[in-house]
Amino acid sequence: MEIRLRWDPRVADGITLGKPADRDQEASWDQKAFSASLGLKSVFGSLSELVGWIAPAAPVSIDVSQFTARTRAVTANDWLDLSSADLLKRASGLPLRLLSSQYLSMIRLIPNDRGDIVGRAALMPTVLLNNAEGVLAAGGLRIMNYPNWAGILLGEVSKIDRRNGETHLSPRATAAWITVQVGLVHAAKLDPEEKARKASARASGRSTCCG
Repeated sequence: MEIRLRWDPRVADGITLGKPADRDQEASWDQKAFSASLGLKSVFGSLSELVGWIAPAAPVSIDVSQFTARTRAVTANDWLDLSSADLLKRASGLPLRLLSSQYLSMIRLIPNDRGDIVGRAALMPTVLLNNAEGVLAAGGLRIMNYPNWAGILLGEVSKIDRRNGETHLSPRATAAWITVQVGLVHAAKLDPEEKARKASARASGRSTCCG
């Protein structure tokens, strides 16, 4: 399959999803940092990185060609086997944050009620509603960022514009998985504030994400 773009995505520091009209005014460093903090990735270092961000859980392998160089962007279902650090980098398209690195040892496969794997993530309570490290995917393709989770969750699109979706997790499966996550808190290298935030998230039910 060949995809032809409507405009040249190349900019000075990589590949962008932005339209040419949106590139006329260069954003300041502060604006870029603020966008990154919200999980609003705008420029990617390569086409391969961009494709990995768009299709983080692709069930098929995807190769890309950039400047005649052919590379493998995604290997079929490799999100199940990637290192935890690479999993979060693919989900966010951003360098691994110090806060996120504290949760790497807690990332686990997530089964539904039938035992099918429908995600791989850790519970990561955050004040950001557009958390970059958590992503909901359908058919292997990104739907939206997912708050309070670090990793990838599988689900279904709920609107035709693909801006919203629902996970394949039931309340029962979600509760069981969160219980496991809470048990991992004691062994994880989290600072006291993070442990308190995680306990608060469980008690308040903020982490429930079932569709």
